[in-house]
Amino acid sequence: MRKSLLLLTAGFAIASASQAQKLGCAVTEKHRIEPGQTLRINGIDTLKKDRGLADNYYLWDNGASLNVKFMSGSKALQEKVKSLAKIWEQHANIKFNFVGPDEPANIRIMLGTGEGHYSYIGTVSNLIPKDEHTMALDTQDLEGNDAAWRRTVQHEFGHAIGLLHEHSSPVAGIQWDKPKMYEHYAKMGWTKEDVDAQVFASYALSYTNGTKYDNKSIMHYPIYAWQTKNGYAVAWNSSISDGDRALIGALYPKSGERKNEVPRFAVNNFGKLNASRNDQKGGVSFYPSFDIKSSGIPGKIYFCVLFYDEDGYGIEDADGNYAYGSTVAAVRTLQMIKGEQISFNKNGAKDFELFIPYSEIHLPDGDHKLLLEFRAVQVTEDGEIKFVHQSDPVTFKLSKKPATPQNSKAPVKTSKPKSVGTKKG
Repeated sequence: MRKSLLLLTAGFAIASASQAQKLGCAVTEKHRIEPGQTLRINGIDTLKKDRGLADNYYLWDNGASLNVKFMSGSKALQEKVKSLAKIWEQHANIKFNFVGPDEPANIRIMLGTGEGHYSYIGTVSNLIPKDEHTMALDTQDLEGNDAAWRRTVQHEFGHAIGLLHEHSSPVAGIQWDKPKMYEHYAKMGWTKEDVDAQVFASYALSYTNGTKYDNKSIMHYPIYAWQTKNGYAVAWNSSISDGDRALIGALYPKSGERKNEVPRFAVNNFGKLNASRNDQKGGVSFYPSFDIKSSGIPGKIYFCVLFYDEDGYGIEDADGNYAYGSTVAAVRTLQMIKGEQISFNKNGAKDFELFIPYSEIHLPDGDHKLLLEFRAVQVTEDGEIKFVHQSDPVTFKLSKKPATPQNSKAPVKTSKPKSVGTKKG
């Protein structure tokens, strides 16, 4: 179990290998919260003018100054990226502050990776280890092609401030020729399920922000006539469209309030997850140390401690209680107002507890070496899980003694947890 479990990464090449520029992206996983205190994931998946899509839950604060740094690349290429990225500043109340390679940065760029082009969506970059890049630009693919440089840099920086792929709009109405697409991608080793998830899946209507489909968007990849049943095609878009400008101006307004605001949370200064037996209450108590800040509108956040065996497989929940998806977990919720900042379990205090009874940890009697992972997530009105924080796993030794017949059940290994972060290209 590693930090990379946050991500579901895959290549997405609408163009064939013989067609100019590479493409790359991944999908958002979609989940649902059931009533009550059980957090359960069900299934996978990530203004009346023409505009694009955005994930409002991962937008930066309006007026934010974002530190950006390069982790590789020549000075000349870095300057080219800077000039193209800053075009977004003309339309959005946001600033890219390019800093040196040894300074902390919100956006970290790898040039010349040879692995395609991609960027994490908005504040998802905050979940990535600080020594890892959050954006990749394949300079080998762009060499000698100014139009490709322009569209690629603007596209990836669009993702970096929260925009999504326009061809995945639920109102696009693209009539894909699915048999041809399945056959084409099978030559690349893709299964039908891969194509369904990476090409044909669309977002919930909320991502449109009430907008129409914009096939001129810089966030739209090309579509070739052979890929659709009606010959519909979209050429490469190499400039920010009128729709892009209107949308980004509404999400990062230079005056007035942001449109379609949602609850947004940030967990900072995470210390550690303290876990201890609580025989008085008949279970295990958890005291994670962290700061949390809310912005946007008031909303609810869920804190969870998930149980895995020492190989990183989730301990399967047996009764629908104390669970995150199908994995045993302690869960606690917190309602926060706009602008609220709270510190928990700092300086030896125990002022925020998560708890799970021994009877809900579905393991046989005996000694067990477990891995525990702390997560903070929120749930959208559409029932999607949005990651706020995920800790590195910590080891916990649990000795279960005979108490109830339930304790004698043998553990069932589930598949390793799938990623629920968002990575786009």
